[in-house]
Parts: sequence; C-alpha cells; structure tokens
Amino acid sequence: MLLTNTQTAAWLDHPHHGATLTLRNDILIPEPSEGEVLVKLECSGFCHSDVHSIYGETPMETNIAGHEGVGRVVKLRYVHCPHQNNSGRNVPGTFQQYVVSPLKYTTIVPEGLEPEIVAPLLCAGVTVYAGVTQASKFIKQGDSIVILGAGGGLGHLAVQVASVSGYRVIAVDSGDKADVCITSGAAEFVDFLKQDVEQTVKGLTGGIGAHAVMVTAGSEKAYESVPKLLRNLGVLVCVGIPRLDFHVPISPFEIIVRGEPSCP
Repeated sequence: MLLTNTQTAAWLDHPHHGATLTLRNDILIPEPSEGEVLVKLECSGFCHSDVHSIYGETPMETNIAGHEGVGRVVKLRYVHCPHQNNSGRNVPGTFQQYVVSPLKYTTIVPEGLEPEIVAPLLCAGVTVYAGVTQASKFIKQGDSIVILGAGGGLGHLAVQVASVSGYRVIAVDSGDKADVCITSGAAEFVDFLKQDVEQTVKGLTGGIGAHAVMVTAGSEKAYESVPKLLRNLGVLVCVGIPRLDFHVPISPFEIIVRGEPSCP
C-alpha cells in the first residue's frame, strides 16, 4: 500500500528549444489500468532522444519525458490492453518516482544488477543490438563494421555487441575515447581528429571499404562520410539521430550502382 498519492517528477511545461525541466513534488501517482502495472522507479536513464522531444524536435504529448526506467512493481491490474503507448512521448515517462507500464512489456531484471547499469540497456542497448541484428542479414562473422561515435553512450555498447557477435569492429571517435573503444572489443581505433578516416578505413579493409557502417552519433558529418567508408554492397545502419531535415548525401544512381542497403 502506498503511503501517499503524490510523487516527485521532472516536469516539462511545453517542449521548445532550450526548454528546462522543473522538479515538482505535487505530481499525482498514476493508477494502473487493465493490463498495466505500477512501478516504483529506482533509476531512469536520460536518452538523447529525450532531448529531441524536450526541445520540440520530435513529437511529445506529455509533460514527463523518459523511457529507460528500472524499478519494482508495487501494484498491478490484469487483462490485455490493445493500444500502444510510448513512454515519454504520449504518456508520462520515467522522469518521476512512479510510472505505469503494460504488464506484457515489463521485463523482469535479475536481482543483483545495479539499476543505473540496466536502465540505459533498455533503450541504448536494445537499439544497437537491433542494429547489429539487422546488419547480420547482409554480413557474416569476420566481416568489418565501422562504428562512428564508437566511444559514446550508444557507440560503446554497439562495439560490445558487434564484437561478441563475431564482427571485426573499426571504432571511430576522438582520441580520448580510444581506451573505452578498445576495452569494449574494437579491433582497430581511428581518431577522426588526427587521422584521415576514409584513408585509414580503406587501408584497414584492403582498399575497398567496410562491409558495414553503423552511425551511432547524431552527427551530420558522420552521415556525410558514410558513402566513402562503405564498399560496394555495403550496409548502412542508422542509429544516431541528426536534425530531422538532414538527408544523407547519396544519389539514387549511386545506390543502384553500388547496391547499398540501409537498416533503420
């Protein structure tokens, strides 16, 4: 039984560029509907896609962002709910103490795992795992995969997933990220601030480019470099989100000639 009906949450009045969150202690604890559970959160990750939503760059129809929550179920109501809601987008997210979640999609986390370690895996980890899985439809173990932004929150997880999946990872980031990339399993590291990324990647791949490139950074320059890093029939995996009106500079003719598939 809950001892109060209010909680603390990071509140957003309305999305706009430069918006800030306000800690409020008067937010009502939500009641789970049929097919949902009430979770008392212990930790929430802060995904870069939350920034896009808070700044009004992607749709947000709630005042509480967040979708990387870990906690304990304190109340539940059975029965399947047929409608999909997205945490932090159209229903209140995990930037609060309590959140309701569909029972069907609430994952049991083994005891002993720290919530602050698990929370980012529920978005960043799953996202890069899905990206590597999509790429695996076109490449095989031992093939090369360039990861742009490899030392970042998404990137270092992508390096781990790709390397344990049997791919030869070429990590690209600034020099201060070299250690985390190599420790995460990268076979090679390229410092984009000091090295010519295209020439270095070509030198590491027999002069013809990588089998796949995964962009984990929301950098337009990273996406602009992709066509020069891929071999013919190479695979582009899009993970990082740049500004929404940006388009990868490659012509339909080049896609046809080079046969480059892409994976969202």
